Amino acid sequence: MRKLFLGAILSFSTLAGLSNTASFTSDYVWRGQTQTNHGSAAQASLDYNHKSGLYAGVWVSTLSGNGSETDWSLGYAKKLGDLTLSIGGLFYHYVQNGNADTMEYNVGFEYKGYELAVNYTDDHFGSDVSSIYYSLNKTFLNNKKELGLNVTLGYTSHDDESKKGEKSHMDYKIGVVKNYSSSNVELWFTDTNRKTISGTTESEAEDKVFGATISLNL
Repeated sequence: MRKLFLGAILSFSTLAGLSNTASFTSDYVWRGQTQTNHGSAAQASLDYNHKSGLYAGVWVSTLSGNGSETDWSLGYAKKLGDLTLSIGGLFYHYVQNGNADTMEYNVGFEYKGYELAVNYTDDHFGSDVSSIYYSLNKTFLNNKKELGLNVTLGYTSHDDESKKGEKSHMDYKIGVVKNYSSSNVELWFTDTNRKTISGTTESEAEDKVFGATISLNL
Protein backbone atom coordinates (compact mmCIF):
# COMPACT_ATOMS: atom_id res chain seq x y z
CA MET A 1 0.00 0.00 0.00
CA ARG A 2 2.77 2.45 0.90
CA LYS A 3 4.67 1.71 -2.31
CA LEU A 4 1.47 2.31 -4.28
CA PHE A 5 0.95 5.76 -2.69
CA LEU A 6 4.53 6.87 -3.22
CA GLY A 7 4.66 5.51 -6.76
CA ALA A 8 1.49 7.35 -7.75
CA ILE A 9 2.91 10.68 -6.59
CA LEU A 10 6.29 10.06 -8.20
CA SER A 11 4.59 9.49 -11.55
CA PHE A 12 3.38 13.11 -11.52
CA SER A 13 6.79 14.63 -10.84
CA THR A 14 7.46 15.42 -14.51
CA LEU A 15 4.33 17.54 -14.98
CA ALA A 16 4.92 21.30 -15.13
CA GLY A 17 3.42 23.59 -12.50
CA LEU A 18 3.10 20.91 -9.82
CA SER A 19 4.94 20.38 -6.56
CA ASN A 20 5.29 16.91 -5.06
CA THR A 21 6.50 15.48 -1.79
CA ALA A 22 6.96 11.97 -0.44
CA SER A 23 7.67 11.32 3.23
CA PHE A 24 8.02 8.67 5.90
CA THR A 25 7.15 9.42 9.52
CA SER A 26 7.64 7.37 12.68
CA ASP A 27 4.13 8.33 13.88
CA TYR A 28 1.33 10.13 12.05
CA VAL A 29 0.07 12.62 14.66
CA TRP A 30 -2.78 14.96 13.72
CA ARG A 31 -3.62 17.83 16.06
CA GLY A 32 -1.97 16.05 18.95
CA GLN A 33 -3.51 12.61 18.39
CA THR A 34 -1.90 9.61 16.73
CA GLN A 35 -3.68 8.26 13.65
CA THR A 36 -1.54 5.12 13.38
CA ASN A 37 -1.64 3.75 16.92
CA HIS A 38 1.92 5.09 17.25
CA GLY A 39 3.07 3.16 14.21
CA SER A 40 4.91 4.56 11.19
CA ALA A 41 3.25 5.94 8.05
CA ALA A 42 4.13 6.65 4.43
CA GLN A 43 2.73 9.91 3.08
CA ALA A 44 2.76 11.83 -0.18
CA SER A 45 1.28 15.00 -1.66
CA LEU A 46 0.58 16.59 -5.02
CA ASP A 47 -0.11 20.34 -5.11
CA TYR A 48 -0.83 22.91 -7.77
CA ASN A 49 -0.64 26.69 -7.28
CA HIS A 50 -1.86 29.02 -10.03
CA LYS A 51 -0.51 32.55 -10.38
CA SER A 52 -4.05 33.87 -9.86
CA GLY A 53 -3.98 32.58 -6.28
CA LEU A 54 -6.09 29.46 -6.80
CA TYR A 55 -4.63 26.28 -5.37
CA ALA A 56 -5.57 22.60 -5.22
CA GLY A 57 -3.96 19.54 -3.75
CA VAL A 58 -4.25 15.93 -2.65
CA TRP A 59 -2.47 14.35 0.31
CA VAL A 60 -2.42 10.65 1.19
CA SER A 61 -1.28 8.66 4.20
CA THR A 62 -1.35 5.12 5.43
CA LEU A 63 -3.19 4.52 8.73
CA SER A 64 -3.32 1.69 11.26
CA GLY A 65 -3.82 -1.74 9.74
CA ASN A 66 -4.73 -1.56 6.06
CA GLY A 67 -6.49 1.80 6.32
CA SER A 68 -5.60 4.94 4.41
CA GLU A 69 -6.55 8.63 4.38
CA THR A 70 -6.89 10.92 1.37
CA ASP A 71 -7.29 14.68 1.87
CA TRP A 72 -8.47 16.90 -1.00
CA SER A 73 -7.94 20.67 -0.77
CA LEU A 74 -9.14 23.61 -2.86
CA GLY A 75 -8.86 27.30 -2.14
CA TYR A 76 -7.66 30.79 -2.95
CA ALA A 77 -4.79 32.84 -1.49
CA LYS A 78 -4.08 36.54 -1.99
CA LYS A 79 -0.89 38.36 -1.04
CA LEU A 80 -1.25 41.98 0.13
CA GLY A 81 2.22 43.28 0.91
CA ASP A 82 3.52 41.34 3.91
CA LEU A 83 0.07 39.86 4.59
CA THR A 84 -1.32 36.77 2.86
CA LEU A 85 -5.01 35.87 3.17
CA SER A 86 -6.45 32.49 2.22
CA ILE A 87 -9.81 30.74 2.18
CA GLY A 88 -10.55 27.17 1.22
CA GLY A 89 -11.92 23.75 1.98
CA LEU A 90 -10.44 20.39 2.93
CA PHE A 91 -12.19 17.04 2.53
CA TYR A 92 -10.95 14.11 4.62
CA HIS A 93 -11.73 10.72 3.10
CA TYR A 94 -11.08 7.42 4.92
CA VAL A 95 -11.00 4.38 2.65
CA GLN A 96 -11.85 1.87 5.39
CA ASN A 97 -14.29 4.10 7.29
CA GLY A 98 -16.45 6.32 5.09
CA ASN A 99 -18.64 7.30 8.06
CA ALA A 100 -15.76 9.41 9.35
CA ASP A 101 -15.42 11.44 6.13
CA THR A 102 -15.38 15.13 7.00
CA MET A 103 -15.63 18.43 5.11
CA GLU A 104 -13.73 21.27 6.77
CA TYR A 105 -13.66 24.97 5.80
CA ASN A 106 -10.77 27.26 6.63
CA VAL A 107 -9.50 30.83 6.57
CA GLY A 108 -5.86 31.70 7.08
CA PHE A 109 -3.63 34.71 7.69
CA GLU A 110 0.16 34.80 7.24
CA TYR A 111 2.24 37.78 8.29
CA LYS A 112 6.04 37.82 8.36
CA GLY A 113 6.28 34.12 9.09
CA TYR A 114 3.39 33.93 11.57
CA GLU A 115 0.49 31.80 10.36
CA LEU A 116 -2.97 31.87 11.96
CA ALA A 117 -5.69 29.52 10.70
CA VAL A 118 -9.31 28.86 11.68
CA ASN A 119 -10.90 25.58 10.57
CA TYR A 120 -14.62 24.76 10.90
CA THR A 121 -16.68 21.63 10.36
CA ASP A 122 -20.36 21.00 11.12
CA ASP A 123 -19.81 17.23 11.48
CA HIS A 124 -16.58 16.35 13.27
CA PHE A 125 -15.63 12.94 11.83
CA GLY A 126 -19.09 11.41 11.96
CA SER A 127 -20.00 12.65 15.44
CA ASP A 128 -22.71 15.10 14.29
CA VAL A 129 -20.91 17.75 16.36
CA SER A 130 -19.62 21.03 14.95
CA SER A 131 -16.05 21.93 15.78
CA ILE A 132 -13.58 24.78 15.31
CA TYR A 133 -9.81 24.35 15.29
CA TYR A 134 -7.57 27.38 15.81
CA SER A 135 -3.86 27.13 15.07
CA LEU A 136 -0.88 29.46 15.27
CA ASN A 137 2.40 28.51 13.62
CA LYS A 138 5.82 30.14 13.44
CA THR A 139 9.02 28.87 11.83
CA PHE A 140 12.33 30.35 12.91
CA LEU A 141 15.04 29.88 10.28
CA ASN A 142 18.81 29.83 10.32
CA ASN A 143 19.52 30.08 6.59
CA LYS A 144 23.29 29.71 6.95
CA LYS A 145 22.94 26.27 8.52
CA GLU A 146 19.68 25.39 6.72
CA LEU A 147 18.04 24.79 10.09
CA GLY A 148 14.53 25.60 11.23
CA LEU A 149 12.60 25.59 14.50
CA ASN A 150 8.90 25.01 13.88
CA VAL A 151 6.38 25.76 16.66
CA THR A 152 2.63 25.12 16.38
CA LEU A 153 -0.08 25.78 18.97
CA GLY A 154 -3.64 24.59 18.42
CA TYR A 155 -7.02 24.58 20.15
CA THR A 156 -10.00 22.35 19.34
CA SER A 157 -13.45 23.58 20.39
CA HIS A 158 -16.61 21.40 20.23
CA ASP A 159 -20.10 22.90 20.40
CA ASP A 160 -21.43 19.81 22.25
CA GLU A 161 -18.71 18.23 24.37
CA SER A 162 -21.07 15.66 25.91
CA LYS A 163 -22.18 14.37 22.53
CA LYS A 164 -18.61 14.31 21.25
CA GLY A 165 -17.41 12.55 24.38
CA GLU A 166 -14.38 14.77 24.93
CA LYS A 167 -13.63 18.24 26.21
CA SER A 168 -12.30 21.11 24.14
CA HIS A 169 -8.52 21.00 24.35
CA MET A 170 -5.14 22.37 23.31
CA ASP A 171 -2.25 20.74 21.47
CA TYR A 172 1.23 21.82 20.50
CA LYS A 173 4.14 20.63 18.40
CA ILE A 174 7.80 21.64 18.40
CA GLY A 175 10.08 20.48 15.60
CA VAL A 176 13.68 20.98 14.54
CA VAL A 177 14.15 20.76 10.77
CA LYS A 178 17.33 20.27 8.76
CA ASN A 179 16.88 21.29 5.13
CA TYR A 180 18.83 19.81 2.23
CA SER A 181 18.66 20.59 -1.49
CA SER A 182 15.86 18.12 -2.23
CA SER A 183 14.83 16.81 1.19
CA ASN A 184 14.47 17.64 4.85
CA VAL A 185 14.59 15.80 8.16
CA GLU A 186 12.53 16.83 11.19
CA LEU A 187 12.74 15.71 14.81
CA TRP A 188 9.63 16.71 16.73
CA PHE A 189 7.64 16.46 19.95
CA THR A 190 3.88 16.88 20.32
CA ASP A 191 1.39 16.72 23.17
CA THR A 192 -2.22 17.60 24.01
CA ASN A 193 -4.27 18.06 27.18
CA ARG A 194 -7.38 16.37 25.76
CA LYS A 195 -9.70 14.66 28.23
CA THR A 196 -12.91 12.68 28.06
CA ILE A 197 -16.05 14.14 29.64
CA SER A 198 -15.51 11.92 32.68
CA GLY A 199 -11.99 13.24 33.21
CA THR A 200 -8.42 12.21 32.50
CA THR A 201 -8.01 8.86 30.75
CA GLU A 202 -5.01 6.55 30.52
CA SER A 203 -4.73 7.25 26.79
CA GLU A 204 -3.73 10.86 27.50
CA ALA A 205 -0.22 9.80 28.50
CA GLU A 206 0.15 8.31 25.02
CA ASP A 207 -0.42 11.73 23.44
CA LYS A 208 3.15 12.69 24.38
CA VAL A 209 5.04 11.68 21.25
CA PHE A 210 8.61 12.09 20.08
CA GLY A 211 8.96 11.44 16.35
CA ALA A 212 10.99 11.87 13.19
CA THR A 213 9.92 12.61 9.61
CA ILE A 214 11.94 12.40 6.40
CA SER A 215 10.53 14.25 3.35
CA LEU A 216 11.62 14.33 -0.28
CA ASN A 217 10.81 17.28 -2.54
CA LEU A 218 10.21 15.82 -6.00
